[in-house]
Amino acid sequence: MPTRNIVLELAPTRARPRASEGSFIRLRSGRIVFAYTQFSSGVSDHAEAVIVTRHSDDEGRSWSARPRLLIANEGRCNVMSVSLLRLADGRIALVYVRKDSPTACVPVFRYSDDEMRSFSPPLVLAREPGFYVVNNDRLCQLANGRIVVPVALHRMRGAAEAGQEPGAPPSRLNWQGLVYFLLSDDGGAFWFESRNHLYFCDAEGQGLQEPGLIELRGNRLWAYARPCIWGLPGYRQKQWQSFSDDGGHTWSPPEPSRFVSPCSPMLLGRLRDGTLYALWNDSSGQHPPKRPQPFSCGRTPLALAFSRDEGRHWTPSRCLESEAKRGYAYPASFETEDALLVAYSAGAPEDRSHLARLRMRRVPLSSVPF
Repeated sequence: MPTRNIVLELAPTRARPRASEGSFIRLRSGRIVFAYTQFSSGVSDHAEAVIVTRHSDDEGRSWSARPRLLIANEGRCNVMSVSLLRLADGRIALVYVRKDSPTACVPVFRYSDDEMRSFSPPLVLAREPGFYVVNNDRLCQLANGRIVVPVALHRMRGAAEAGQEPGAPPSRLNWQGLVYFLLSDDGGAFWFESRNHLYFCDAEGQGLQEPGLIELRGNRLWAYARPCIWGLPGYRQKQWQSFSDDGGHTWSPPEPSRFVSPCSPMLLGRLRDGTLYALWNDSSGQHPPKRPQPFSCGRTPLALAFSRDEGRHWTPSRCLESEAKRGYAYPASFETEDALLVAYSAGAPEDRSHLARLRMRRVPLSSVPF
């Protein structure tokens, strides 16, 4: 992919060691805003961080030089994983997670009715303490107006682990997530859970993490979640999927999808003409590198594919990034007048973390293979 398609590159610095996990929105003025997490005390997911924005007035070809604070650090650790969405009533909805410790993380909902000049007070969507994961760029509003937030709840592992004495305190989080969906039918004032939850864990510890969803024609919902086991041979696992035909109340048992993937999240989106697109680390072997370097965590290459029949058939995947040493993860996307903006992590060993560097590409829609 030509470097000329890179329109924003945020390399880590001493003061800003990591920038990652963003989301886009267009204001009524035509300006495109990109929000992302800016870390200040390290590259760890638990380091101090705020949510900031940059903007573009030329359809994503260039971006403002300085970040603007959007959400201050409301947590004892950070705020991160932002999602922005224009609601049907004209407001801009905002979801992010507030992290208070390595075992305490909750999703927060806010909205703006003045084009992001101000936001409503934070509404915590978790009913009880826990570690709730909501990825960036995941907020969805259905055709009937329902707002949906996909969530993975991770409980603490305790004395049931091998080698621990009975009564031993919990030692670490269980990374096999309990996936469910938060639903609101009144614009975000009141939230309720889906009636069933998705959970899968096999003898090797394979499970689900970091869910997302998209609405298909016919009011069917398609949810997807990444695998959670690192380093299986060849990193050739699959994204998992589930379907709902009643607006997200109930979901089918999780099953492997067609998307071959490492332990890394996928993103599904839809263009204005109805075409679906998928962004994921295609580890099926059709793109280099064949053997990613350990630093990448297997999160390379980054690929893009399209479907014109609601996901039944897909074009051959197109490689956006393929360096063996870099990890490409946590994508966000946005359709401009003539291109698809794709922002994602792209760190190399010199960055200290594959999540430390944020890169944005502008992919011309004239190149969509139809």
